[in-house]
Amino acid sequence: MNARWDDIRAFISRRSPERARAFVGVPREEIAQFEARYAIALPALYRDFLATMGKDHGDFYPLGDHYACDLDTLVEQLPGSNYPHDQYHKIGHEADPEAIAEYDLFLDLRRSDGSDAPLVRFEDDEWFNLEAVKEVGFTLADQLVRSAFAPFELRRRRKVREVSIFFESAEELGPAMRQIAAQMHALGLVDVMPGTQKVACLGDDTVSLSIQEYTQLSILYVSIGAMAAKSANRIAEGLLDQFSHASVKG
Repeated sequence: MNARWDDIRAFISRRSPERARAFVGVPREEIAQFEARYAIALPALYRDFLATMGKDHGDFYPLGDHYACDLDTLVEQLPGSNYPHDQYHKIGHEADPEAIAEYDLFLDLRRSDGSDAPLVRFEDDEWFNLEAVKEVGFTLADQLVRSAFAPFELRRRRKVREVSIFFESAEELGPAMRQIAAQMHALGLVDVMPGTQKVACLGDDTVSLSIQEYTQLSILYVSIGAMAAKSANRIAEGLLDQFSHASVKG
């Protein structure tokens, strides 16, 4: 089952209720008025996200570090005619003052299924160039699951190992991801929140693990957090033995 916003919000509330209480949402009637005003249909997941933390997300960065994603900031930057807002809806503004290029984050509404949509990025410049639109490789659901799991689960462990597994083609990623997940289940890890097709999140009382598919690079990225270094090392070494094109750091 793909993660819904209710799953992600409940996960954050369980792991850090005090941080969850800092979230301030946008009233749903305002979201509906926004959609009507600009003649767009936002994915349900994004509407739910806005209703929970669309005004203030505290010290949680749901779209990644340096991305401002509160609706008030984004409304100020809505385009005149410099890009097709009904096709690409901005949900994150690059707010790092040291960034060389401001690659803002957008929902590709052309490919929305009504619930979710792929993420793309490009510079919100004076002139829109379709060739400058870059695939992120994740949908909004993928991004929200991975961004919640890292601070609220993985980083609470003392030791973290990162394993990159390289494949010859992207078609190998899905089967390998399911294989690793099955092996972790056999070790006693359980799904700590519903994942997506590209992100799996597992753990128990002492170990946390996420698996992420980077389709464009044909890489599986496995993050392992554990209370004891030997537990993280044991899983990492098992992956290195199993996959010839794998490397570990941390």
